[in-house]
Amino acid sequence: MKWTKYLNLGKTITKVKVYCLIKFAKYIGRSQSYLIVVSEYEKSLLEIYPLFYLERPYYRKKTLHIVGMAKDYEEALQMVTEMISDIYKKTGNTDVKSYFLDLPSSGMSL
Repeated sequence: MKWTKYLNLGKTITKVKVYCLIKFAKYIGRSQSYLIVVSEYEKSLLEIYPLFYLERPYYRKKTLHIVGMAKDYEEALQMVTEMISDIYKKTGNTDVKSYFLDLPSSGMSL
């Protein structure tokens, strides 16, 4: 699991909360937060996962590239829209995967 160094946070998520969620991973199931992840599928750009998915063995073994975090699903949808729009403005295309995979990761992991 990789976290991008330039993690996008929703307006209601603070860096302190992100740190706490990472540090206290055993309490993940109690959180209502959502992660925005670079999609592993060719025709998809980004995926939104509930944070509690990380406690499942399938997701813990996967290499997820986390690029954002939101308090709820609606905020995550809004963030995905804004992220794609911003990338389009910066690069002139919607190659979200290449954009995020070229950014350095933070080195944080669960």
